Amino acid sequence: MINRRFFLHGTAAAFALTPVAAFAQSKDPAKLRVALLPDENASTLIQQAQPLKAHLEKALGKQIELIVTTDYSSMIEAMRFGRIEIAYFGPFSYVLAKSRAPGIEPFAVGIERGSPTYNSIIIAQADGPVKTLADIKGKPFGYGDQASTSSHLIPRAHLLRNGLDGSTDYKPVHLGTHDGVARAVQNGQVPAGALSKAIYEALLARKAIDGDKLKVIAITDPIPNYPMVMQGDLNPALKDNIRKAFIDLKDPVILKSFRVEGFAATDDKAYDILRETAKILNPTRTVLIPSLKAGCSLAESITAADVRALRERFPGVPVVTYVNTYADVKAESDICCTSGNAVAVVESLGTDTVIFLPDEYLAGNIARETGKHIIYPTRLPSGKIAADTNLDYQMIGWRGRCEVHEKFTVADIERVRAQFPDVVILAHPECSPEVTAASDFSGSTNAMIRYVEKTQAPRYLLLTECSMGENVAAANPDKEMLRLCSVRCPHMNQITLEMTRDALKYMQYVTEVPEEIRVRAYSAVERMLRIG
Repeated sequence: MINRRFFLHGTAAAFALTPVAAFAQSKDPAKLRVALLPDENASTLIQQAQPLKAHLEKALGKQIELIVTTDYSSMIEAMRFGRIEIAYFGPFSYVLAKSRAPGIEPFAVGIERGSPTYNSIIIAQADGPVKTLADIKGKPFGYGDQASTSSHLIPRAHLLRNGLDGSTDYKPVHLGTHDGVARAVQNGQVPAGALSKAIYEALLARKAIDGDKLKVIAITDPIPNYPMVMQGDLNPALKDNIRKAFIDLKDPVILKSFRVEGFAATDDKAYDILRETAKILNPTRTVLIPSLKAGCSLAESITAADVRALRERFPGVPVVTYVNTYADVKAESDICCTSGNAVAVVESLGTDTVIFLPDEYLAGNIARETGKHIIYPTRLPSGKIAADTNLDYQMIGWRGRCEVHEKFTVADIERVRAQFPDVVILAHPECSPEVTAASDFSGSTNAMIRYVEKTQAPRYLLLTECSMGENVAAANPDKEMLRLCSVRCPHMNQITLEMTRDALKYMQYVTEVPEEIRVRAYSAVERMLRIG
């Protein structure tokens, strides 16, 4: 079975295959497994956390194992199935984890700028047209980054609670940063906007903005910081000791690794505001996958940690990710692309160099079409990326392949041409550059459909997955197709009509994505959609 990094919430029977008891330890284990926030390279995080390990081993008298999961979803599932005892979650990730594992308990929260919480504020020009929230209707409104909690998610939900929907009542303008929002409002680029209250006050303190030109018209409810979470069924005395080990923590080196000034006690109720926000902002439709075995060899070829490692190795280089990837990978990317718009997406960036992931062959075809020289780095066992940067290159690729399209060869083309000299051969761009070069046309499924519609060849050969080829044939019933089906995707064909019926009938195998990842992934997809 493909290991899906975004886990599928199915029926109780499905989960019975992997019982919690298989992973859970006793209520007072000799070793505690502590999961760190998976936001950097795993080896770097573990190295930085060695002082934390030493502190906990001394304070608790137990062996400590530090763990970095591949992503937030993996950490949620590890907590859910008892594979870890303590974890450091993002606020939204904790809310999702609690929904799946009701027994877990938040016990400490990071303190930043003297508080375990922070607020978003909505500001307007002091002498501008926006005096109250109601005045925002029909006007542009400034947000920071789409993935920002305090300059997008929370204030957007606050406006929605006050009857202002960003899709219909005003025009959201994403300005990238908190200070960008403040300056845009001050300079009249937008009449109002949202940002972190603490950052706003810091900008005022260092006179980066003029307080006489701005006014605060609303403040959100307090937003809790990142929580430390533990399994709720641990021995009560052990839980008290774990809680004390964090709340009494004063070591500046350890606190710096968490990017906090200290820890304060917290509980589940503090995160209700995020539950409300997620409920407001989450799409209302349920996404089902009919088969747990359905996956994609391309999507499995790369992880979010790989993307972060590439960014570390090639700082400042924008990342383009093919849509055949999981949401956590998209969330680490600048923009997505399809096989049909990949060239336009790459050219839209206006940069000399680009990282293109994860399809080796699609990247090679795009590099050839855009005149870029491509290199393919190596992923080391440590998770770091090795590459010869002395080479001349303008594109950085990855060694992922579609297990269907990689099977087509130039020899296949030569054999067919020998038998049918008048055949016109169409190859999907996930085929190798050698195969696309030997073909008469290369393009996405839709591009193939249009090409066949507009040409009058005696016969056509389609080098693509069977179901995709059937779409081309269905759109052109009067055209002759050779070897229409030679290779079927083993993953796509895991899904049958009967499975689809049962998924709808029993509402089984719901796909869920943590809100903070969904928003960041959506941002990359939305940038692609603007290009078309």
